[in-house]
Amino acid sequence: MIESAHGSRVEEAWFADVHGVPQWVTMRGADRRNPALLILGGPGFGYAALAPFFASWERAFTLVQWDQPGAGFTFGRNGDEAPLTMERLVRDGLCVAELARARLDRRRIALLCFSGGTIVGLQMAKRRPELFSVYVGSGQVVDWRRQDEQSYALLLDRAAVLGDAAMLAELAEIGPPPY
Repeated sequence: MIESAHGSRVEEAWFADVHGVPQWVTMRGADRRNPALLILGGPGFGYAALAPFFASWERAFTLVQWDQPGAGFTFGRNGDEAPLTMERLVRDGLCVAELARARLDRRRIALLCFSGGTIVGLQMAKRRPELFSVYVGSGQVVDWRRQDEQSYALLLDRAAVLGDAAMLAELAEIGPPPY
């Protein structure tokens, strides 16, 4: 575990035991008393690449981030694990929320979700609403199948416009969704 003793500043990072699997969690903020905000991205989301974009938020929030199975430091430590299901992500996310609440001595934490994390976060909030003070969704996934279909069509169009035969062949091999 990495910790800072600079007053009430929070700078912690560790592999938390999440249902028997070590998963990377970080907490950063200017003041431990600020509201806690758990940030969830889509499957495969590792926070380290986006941390600089959230740095200014550390003045107002204690940011809690979790490298989900198959992503970031969690992937680096564990490699490919058992199949990644929505049920597992929701269950693991709730465990991380509980860990953050206990560690920061909070009754509730805020939940900020974007992209595919909106699917996981909504299920977490639905299953355990007492853990969360608020749910904020950005880049909300509304219809994943339709999104995949539109993305595939856009990629086909782009490859055709570019005259990229290799991309067209690869897309033909993958085939259209559902996957």
